[in-house]
Amino acid sequence: MNVTKITDHAQAAKDRLLFQYKGKVNIEALLDSLGGQQIQDLEDILFDINSRLDIENSEGVQLDNIGIIVGQPRSGQDDITYRLFLRAKAGRNVSEGDIERVLSVWKIITGGTVVQLFENYPAEVELSSDVSVPDALASDAFALMQDVVSAGVRVVSSIISPENAFGFEGSVGTLGYDTIISTGTNTSTGAFKLIDSGANFTGDGVAIDNEVVNTDEDLTAKVTNVDSAIQLTLDADIFSSTPLDYDVINGGGGGYSKVQAA
Repeated sequence: MNVTKITDHAQAAKDRLLFQYKGKVNIEALLDSLGGQQIQDLEDILFDINSRLDIENSEGVQLDNIGIIVGQPRSGQDDITYRLFLRAKAGRNVSEGDIERVLSVWKIITGGTVVQLFENYPAEVELSSDVSVPDALASDAFALMQDVVSAGVRVVSSIISPENAFGFEGSVGTLGYDTIISTGTNTSTGAFKLIDSGANFTGDGVAIDNEVVNTDEDLTAKVTNVDSAIQLTLDADIFSSTPLDYDVINGGGGGYSKVQAA
């Protein structure tokens, strides 16, 4: 709720005088002594106190004090980021776990314009946004969102889709959550490797940090190195046999990145 400060209590009192008393020095002094200026002083003090609890206009120690009130530690965050988590925590404090409230808090944290919640049977949810949460804040975001959802429900991952926030699964290049830039079947195995003798990873534009999905076993990993046109090094060993189908997904500038809960 926006509060507008009144700055003219004393003058407003004088303006209400009958015409014959206006401009009379003694009468106006009497009004000031009876409360006109005192009321203004009280307004100034109360407004200052109120502004100290205003997340948007506070900074530094003032934000830390608000964090103590709402129960959200700073955790090394700068003021801009901390404000996001303070607003989200305030929303969490009044949340009853309904989907609307969960989405509103998630939207605050990410600053996204498109957010969604997907329910996985029996008691898990995935959250999506068109704006990514920085890696350094991901664990804090998950912990906060875990408190927002209903008791017994687990937040399992967040999906970030900078472009094509809505689409149809399986549409290569225009997928709702993914932009698939390479797809195929592995032909041999190696530790932390994706090997496909028929692939052209370099020609497809596969790059470090792209997402690789073992679609047969529903496993994911990140590309840590493009070894050659037919081989990628991954941060997880998700291809232990052949043949397994895979998709390589552009996780930036139009693709998705999926962050698993700890």
